[in-house]
Parts: sequence; structure tokens; C-alpha cells
Amino acid sequence: MGTTLVALLYYQGRLVLINAGDSRLYRFRNGALTQLSTDHSLRNLVGSLAPAHVITNCFGAGNAFYADVEPAGEEVLNGDLFLLCSDGLSGALADREIEEMLDEEGYEDALLAAAKQKGGLDNISYVLVEVSGVQERRLVT
Repeated sequence: MGTTLVALLYYQGRLVLINAGDSRLYRFRNGALTQLSTDHSLRNLVGSLAPAHVITNCFGAGNAFYADVEPAGEEVLNGDLFLLCSDGLSGALADREIEEMLDEEGYEDALLAAAKQKGGLDNISYVLVEVSGVQERRLVT
């Protein structure tokens, strides 16, 4: 049995994405949702006809794994919202559905309720990180 990983690290004025598997990191800014991570899935390797749930990288399954470690965008702005989630959320809801919910009040609970309503076939895990009170500046030079 293996697991996936998605993490967001703030270090020395920079945001860094760490990813292994198909858990995702999104940024929601000014009403637009952007996926910042890359899925390590068969679909991502060979195209849209492949099943999305077959992952090509995970850790803890006894096999070697790797992690993407890369900048999470060039800048962070007050009001940015980062969504780190398992495929229980991103697999149940289309990006457009997530985007619409994040633009409404009460999105924290609405995401879980919507994923459960769609069947909740996998674990539904997510963390929301809202940026506030920082001086706006470029993070990656």
C-alpha cells in the first residue's frame, strides 16, 4: 500500500511545491483556479483515454519514488487561496466546480459536501491556506 503527497513549503521568502502522486495543489486567485502540481498518473503520461486513477508514482509501496520540488508560482498575493487535496476531492469534482465553490461563502464545507454527494469513492482530504497580511513581492528571483 502506498500513498501520495502534496505539500506547500514557505521558506526564505519562497513558496515551494512538493508533490509525489496524484494529490494536487491549486491556487485560487481573483476567481480563477490554477493547478500548480502535475499528476503522476498514467493519464498524464499517455493521454486522456488512460484511466486517471492509475498512479505512476507514490511512496511507501516498497518501490523507489521521486518528488517534484519546484517553485509554486512566481509571486504570492494577499487573498491567494491554496488548496491542497487528495484525488477524493479532485477526482469527484471538476476544476470548474471547485472554482465556482471557492468563489462563494462557506466553501470550506461545500467542497466536502459536494464530493460526498458525487459518491465520495475515495478518501476526501484537503487543506486550505489563505494568504493575508504579507507584503506583496516577487518570491522567485
